[in-house]
Amino acid sequence: MRYNYKGFWSDSYCDIEVHQRSDGKYVFVATELPDNPGTSVTNYAEQLATAMRTQYALKPGDVIWIEHYPKPDASSLTPINIVDKPENASLQSACHVIWPTKQNQGASRKPNCC
Repeated sequence: MRYNYKGFWSDSYCDIEVHQRSDGKYVFVATELPDNPGTSVTNYAEQLATAMRTQYALKPGDVIWIEHYPKPDASSLTPINIVDKPENASLQSACHVIWPTKQNQGASRKPNCC
C-alpha cells in the first residue's frame, strides 16, 4: 500500500507491505520509492514503524521492520535493512540495524538515530 506521511521537511510517501507470520508477528516492508520528494524510509523508520504498530494495535515485540530500496539497475544488489530491537524496548528508544554487505554478510551496529 502507498503510505503518505509528513516527513521532517515536506510531504513524503513510501510503499508498505504487511505480512502476518504464523507466530502472530507482523512483518512490515517499507520500500523507498524513487520519486519520494521528502524524508526517506531510513530517516523516518522509527516514526513509520511506530505508526504501523499503533495502526495494527501491536506490542513492540510483535513488529519486524524491513527497509527496502529497489535496485537502481539490473546489475545491482537490492539493499535491505532489517531493523531489530530488544523485546521490551520501544521502537523510539532502542533498535538494532543489520546492514548486509558482501564483506560482512549481515554485520550489525546500533545506529545513532535510535
